[in-house]
Amino acid sequence: MILKFVLGLTVIFALGTASPSTLAEFDLDVDEDQTTGALTDGLLIIRYMFGFSGGGLTTGAVSSLGMRTSAPEIAQHLAANETSLDIDGDGAVDPLTDGLLIIRSLFGFSGQALVNGAVSAGAQRNSSAQISAFLQSMKKESTDQFTVATQKLLLENFNQPQTEPEQWAVFSLDVTSRMQNRYFETMEAVKRSFGGYMNWNYMVLSEQGSDSDNAPIMQRLSELKYNGWEDGYTTQELKDVSSCLGGASPNGYERDSDYEPHSTCMVWKGFLEQSHGLFDPNYEPEQWQIDLEAMAQSLQHEYFHHYQRAHALDRGLDYQSDPENPDNTVNAPWWWIEGAAMAAEMWWLRGVWEELSYLRDSPEVGRYIEARLEEDKKSFWFNLQRIQKRPPILEPNGYLNADLDDCYDWKLSQEHSDGYPDTYNGPGCEFALAPFAPIRFMAYKSSWRAVLRDIPADYFEHGFWGALKIHTGLSEQEFYDEFNALMRSRSWEDIDQSYAPEGWNTPDEAIESHIDFLNIKSFGS
Repeated sequence: MILKFVLGLTVIFALGTASPSTLAEFDLDVDEDQTTGALTDGLLIIRYMFGFSGGGLTTGAVSSLGMRTSAPEIAQHLAANETSLDIDGDGAVDPLTDGLLIIRSLFGFSGQALVNGAVSAGAQRNSSAQISAFLQSMKKESTDQFTVATQKLLLENFNQPQTEPEQWAVFSLDVTSRMQNRYFETMEAVKRSFGGYMNWNYMVLSEQGSDSDNAPIMQRLSELKYNGWEDGYTTQELKDVSSCLGGASPNGYERDSDYEPHSTCMVWKGFLEQSHGLFDPNYEPEQWQIDLEAMAQSLQHEYFHHYQRAHALDRGLDYQSDPENPDNTVNAPWWWIEGAAMAAEMWWLRGVWEELSYLRDSPEVGRYIEARLEEDKKSFWFNLQRIQKRPPILEPNGYLNADLDDCYDWKLSQEHSDGYPDTYNGPGCEFALAPFAPIRFMAYKSSWRAVLRDIPADYFEHGFWGALKIHTGLSEQEFYDEFNALMRSRSWEDIDQSYAPEGWNTPDEAIESHIDFLNIKSFGS
């Protein structure tokens, strides 16, 4: 198997598994970021052995947390320790033997996969056991979890935006071509802004249709080995297992060479026809609201979740997946997952709604989007009030609302990050506050680009909280503490409704002018 990285070098290797590590007098943490990584330290070493210097040595291969980052520093450090880089003990340092042994080991390879074709004829250390033991003494415990599944997904460019990604759109037979065309038109607009990511599956189920009507959905779910696929489906069973956004892995969830995760968004035909009125008899939206909510707004939101998942690669996105094992999840808190998607909705729609044929002739859409964005500019004042006083709460429109939950002295903490709240589908302070104010606090401490793009780009390697520290300078507990302090630093009664800390509000310009999603520096690129 050949894996090519953007460094002017092709590395040939086999597959293996990772192991724990210890420290030695000289260690392989070349950039001094307190961990040994294949795509940082390993690349620096093998580039150095090939004679690279200057930017050719360091570009794209130095950790953002590194303490030794300049090309002269790194070259001097490696030159002073060249004898330690003679891994096979043949008295010479060679990129095609010692270099390959180092980078294979840092990728986690062991046994014959480690040594095949990479040990010289005059080697003093020529068995995988000898070389593994020698290298092990020079490793620092690494947070990189470069599994076989990771390698496969990187080869497929799974976490990179593609021009023509492999995606699926499947409709029940009684879904009109008009509705299908709306989907494709909207999806093209979404991908132009956020990038095309593979393995997205959008399905429209006819909840009132027959099993024959829904046969295309059943076939696709069977191919994905989705929930209940073993014995086939009925329409009622499809309704029972439908969700957006769900997940599937037709080759199983083991992180092996066959691992292939998919995102599944299965919506009901009635939702496209009635929006949330399908589930709430008290909600009677106008047609322009249905068109906006059920297609453009909903599709952007759910596809943003797919984008978030893609950058977690095989580690998993949130606390629902083996949260005690950091190898298997980046531990993104639910309030960021939902809050980031919601923060992007109206910002994106403001720039594209007039391009969509089914919205552009409805001026109510534009007025609604602008009203929502203007209301967002009062969110700091409003959230301060929710935390600083008991109901009734003065809403931005001037209505005094006594029915809102009492959120007096609410504080964000780790308990609000660990999985979706019980009140997710109902009232409650956690859902009312957590996905809104903390997202804007993140933007205030860093930027909207960091919140929506750069943290996803970094969390496979560093975990969500490690990525947050890179971009805000705050640890998890420091983040909670500073957020809670800010929400008590000013009295809501002493500020204008439109006041907010710099960076808190959604920018007035188009989302693409602030965040270039198409040129995201994804892990492994």
